[in-house]
Amino acid sequence: MSLLEIFKKIEEPVNEASFLYKINNCFIEEEKEVRWIFRGQKKTDKKDKPDNEKPLITSLEKAIDSFGIDIKHAPELELGLLRKFKRHGPIYLKNIPVFYDYMGWFSLMQHYGAPTRLQDWTYSFYVAVYMAINEMEDNAEVWAINTYYIERSAINILKKKAKFKNKSDEEIKKIIRNDSCAFIPEIFKDVFMNDRLPFVLPMNPHSLNERLIIQQGIFLCPGDVSKPFYENLFATFSDNDGLIEKNLLNKNYIRRFNITNNLEEKKKILQHLHRMNMNNATLFPGLSGFSESLRTLLAFPLKEDGGMLALTPEFVNEYLYSTIKCNYKDIAEK
Repeated sequence: MSLLEIFKKIEEPVNEASFLYKINNCFIEEEKEVRWIFRGQKKTDKKDKPDNEKPLITSLEKAIDSFGIDIKHAPELELGLLRKFKRHGPIYLKNIPVFYDYMGWFSLMQHYGAPTRLQDWTYSFYVAVYMAINEMEDNAEVWAINTYYIERSAINILKKKAKFKNKSDEEIKKIIRNDSCAFIPEIFKDVFMNDRLPFVLPMNPHSLNERLIIQQGIFLCPGDVSKPFYENLFATFSDNDGLIEKNLLNKNYIRRFNITNNLEEKKKILQHLHRMNMNNATLFPGLSGFSESLRTLLAFPLKEDGGMLALTPEFVNEYLYSTIKCNYKDIAEK
């Protein structure tokens, strides 16, 4: 079975808004034993070349693809982009990471839109749903990955590296789960940059920014940036016998939800999320985020009194106009 066929097979249709609440409750019930992370996005199907579908892609990979560059050059391009950002970033930033804090710099680059190896995920199912449908485009989807499973798998993969082959599972777990991997440059390089092997690991910088905290954000970081992200991901699901298909079809490890294209159902979802105080204004603090959040109000039904988008009463407009007119008259006389 091809990877594309497996991608299609793990899809689960979500045709009603109410079904999302049931899904979220299932994840909550499993939290004592499993920790899931989520990603909402528009599906990246390539209808002209379906065999080349890349279901998950990083901003670095997307940028490289758009310029027709072979992804094997990604490692040196990544370091070149990092060097450029380090030299120019301090002009605009109030707080900068220490020079060799790779995760600190990569997360800042991701935050401000530079191409990086990192991929945005969240611990909140509802944040992922919002990210998937807030533009109201078709083909929205939400991915869910069991982080405990991919951590166990990454430990087995890392043991193939000379630096880790003599370490116990517990020793490697401490390295990849704690600040050491994120904050100590030598360890980050040993895990993600030296003797590259494909896998993924959930990672965050040592110092979190406001957006990461608000969005309950977490990054997935690939171990071999010279290969597409999905190859890193699915290498993590390959056991000793290479049975990727068996592991991918196991709903305890990975899930993929295809959100309905029904306009009314998507409106219901956005309305519910807005009532939970989940919109661009809260998830992306600042005037830009607030301005973009106004678009979500269109999901609410129009009412005689205007509802969510009520107009200023005409008598108020007249009063304001007369007041402002008087003020302008006073200024003109001066």
